[in-house]
Amino acid sequence: TSSSSTSTSPDDEKEDSGTTEEEGEMTAATNHAKMREPAEEEKQGEHNEEEEKVMSVKVAVMVRPMLEEELVDGNDIAIFADEEKQSISCATSYHTFTYDHVYSGEDKKSEKKLYDNCVEPLVSGLLNGLNGTVLAYGQTGSGKTYTMGTSAGATFGVVPRVVRALFEEKDKITESGSTDTISIRVGFVEIHKEEIHDLLSSSSSNGANSLGNKKLAPTVITLREDALGAICLNGSSEIEVNSEEEMAELL
Repeated sequence: TSSSSTSTSPDDEKEDSGTTEEEGEMTAATNHAKMREPAEEEKQGEHNEEEEKVMSVKVAVMVRPMLEEELVDGNDIAIFADEEKQSISCATSYHTFTYDHVYSGEDKKSEKKLYDNCVEPLVSGLLNGLNGTVLAYGQTGSGKTYTMGTSAGATFGVVPRVVRALFEEKDKITESGSTDTISIRVGFVEIHKEEIHDLLSSSSSNGANSLGNKKLAPTVITLREDALGAICLNGSSEIEVNSEEEMAELL
């Protein structure tokens, strides 16, 4: 039979006492941290809201309606847009993909929704001296030209809406009696096989359009850095326009 006994020396008591103090300090520090958490979370929430306000890039998906030839061929809809959940789902997959904005081309108001939510803020910024970019991305036939509103099938897409907004703002400023001089110029370039072509070049000899400018002829231009360090398109042309009609003629 064996027995064991435990004895406590004064040194042991000091160690035990020290351990208790450390635990007490840790508990106090933990409680202090917990007290600070709500305030820090509130500050973090405010910070996130500020980040949301200044977010420079947002992604929106527009699902174009079926084309007439697709319906004739008996094709079925394969992509479904859920505007409430801002998600896209595929008929052949259980996966869903979420974006900042999702619009269904079947909704006749989708083009206006896209403009109001995604493009109009950029136009407002442009009128206040900021730069803005709308980039349509997708495979061939996915509806880029339809969404931008430069195809015959589009009702009133992004580009026509931006053009109208710019000229309406110009007219308001002019009618207000302002002495400011406002000039709207347009450029039109194409990137193809890593080359940049100026589609408003006047180097063609194929005649002139209704504005007196010669027909579009691709001219290769280069990317350069100007004296201020900004990237510019060296050799690209810009043409001043005075109305929606003139801009539509060029584009």
